[in-house]
Amino acid sequence: MTGSNFPEQVQVLFSFLEEQHGFGCHGSRRHGKGRDDCFIVRYVRDDVRMDIGWAPVELTIGILLRFENRKLDEMDCYVHFEPFLHYLSQGNVRPIIPQVYPTMTISQIQATADARNQLFDNGYRQVLEQLAERLCIHLPRLNATTDEEILNYQKWYMSYHESG
Repeated sequence: MTGSNFPEQVQVLFSFLEEQHGFGCHGSRRHGKGRDDCFIVRYVRDDVRMDIGWAPVELTIGILLRFENRKLDEMDCYVHFEPFLHYLSQGNVRPIIPQVYPTMTISQIQATADARNQLFDNGYRQVLEQLAERLCIHLPRLNATTDEEILNYQKWYMSYHESG
């Protein structure tokens, strides 16, 4: 499951960002070599930067948001889309991709890796489609996010314990 065509697939599935929401695609890049490959496509708008990345060795697709023009410390500006949406929805919208949180034990991380193996058994295209659909649906809520919500999310993220 390489990511050689990941940028092209992202640009097709996430075209709504440019067509409907004023983002510009600022290209794609590849980091690492071999097992450490990571493929990233960046979208930018005045108020938010979005990196959509595929890490084959970790079996994960992540959407990293960096909120711009906020009264936040530099590190607090960054949020991971799926956990952030889980937080904002008070647990009602669960991540598509099993997440690893800072407080997890080794056995919890292994269970997450096993769940990811199952999820990506047939490649990443279907998961990428689901993420694009979810982002399209929830982008208006993300646009309305306050600094206080971002700060509270950061605290929640660092202390979150996955339960079942």
